[in-house]
Amino acid sequence: MIYRLFAITLPLLLIFSSCEVVDTYIDDLHDTDNHNEKTAFDGDDDRNILDLTTENDDFSILADAIIIADLQETLGGEPYYTLFAPNNDAFKALFDKMGVTAEDFLAAENSNQVKEVLLYHIIEGKRLLEDLLGADQINTLLDALVFVKESEGNFYAGNDENGFAWLVKTDVKADNGVIHVVDTVLSSLAKDEEQDQGDGDEKENDETDNGDESEEDEPEQKTGTILDIVENDADFSIYTEAVKFAGLDQELDGGGQRTVFVPTDQAFDEFFDNLGLTTEEFFVDANRQQVIDILEYHMISGNRSIDHIQGTRRIRSVERSFIEVKEVNGKFYIGNSANGFAGFVETDIDAANGTMHIIDAVMLPD
Repeated sequence: MIYRLFAITLPLLLIFSSCEVVDTYIDDLHDTDNHNEKTAFDGDDDRNILDLTTENDDFSILADAIIIADLQETLGGEPYYTLFAPNNDAFKALFDKMGVTAEDFLAAENSNQVKEVLLYHIIEGKRLLEDLLGADQINTLLDALVFVKESEGNFYAGNDENGFAWLVKTDVKADNGVIHVVDTVLSSLAKDEEQDQGDGDEKENDETDNGDESEEDEPEQKTGTILDIVENDADFSIYTEAVKFAGLDQELDGGGQRTVFVPTDQAFDEFFDNLGLTTEEFFVDANRQQVIDILEYHMISGNRSIDHIQGTRRIRSVERSFIEVKEVNGKFYIGNSANGFAGFVETDIDAANGTMHIIDAVMLPD
């Protein structure tokens, strides 16, 4: 990420130096050593399973899946758990087989299915590799069995029906359990088949009912894309200008589901006042990458309601930095400790390609 700094001209750096918030943001771009420390799986760690996975770029899809499945408390809490953690390559291979994108798979309406997939990767207790090998069978939080075996010096987890994943790295110790990295997303096919045969008709009816309910809500609210909505609202004229300047207009007008935190024009005016800049001075070619970074920090993959956001401690943005969520006196704020937080003005504005939440300040990546 340090390469982005070179796009900023010297005069602009001098202007930014007068603003402590932006100055901190620029300084942090140099801190690549600290970033590497946070994302490494090296030996024992005093972080919990949730922190270890969400702070590692190789597990960004797993991190998003944990949030969609609402398993943050499970993997970030005190009871001991063991997690078989598929890396990004494992998820991408799964998506290729399914013919879907990450955005499709992690859509809010798939949260129950995503949760079932992840629960098959979680075991109660702290189970090192030698403990797993010493057990004939292991029950997961999905209440389906997973087996661990050795073959020619390599170790594998899975089941006979659906195959086994290679344990790429084992015994990564966290303060609330253990992580074993796997190269394939595990699947409990036997359990799925049992459910399909036992209550397939009922399940199909339930899905039809849910679909009807969502269709009743959609015509009134989902009248356009996120870009359509901001373009046609005078309160978001600066945000719209920023999106088009950054070349992100197609991103907010396409089919991929996004959740976007949209600052009001007043929020942008205050942001520019703090910088001592006008809109015209900020939207120049030398700042284009920085504008992209800022806007992508306001975007999340998938469709996230305010209830979903309030139920987590932090969320990984499209820019790849984390957005922290905190509650103060019953009100929720998002941002980060280094650069400050924004409050919510309006929430859960549905669009054809995602959800918008209006905020009262421009956030900067940590």
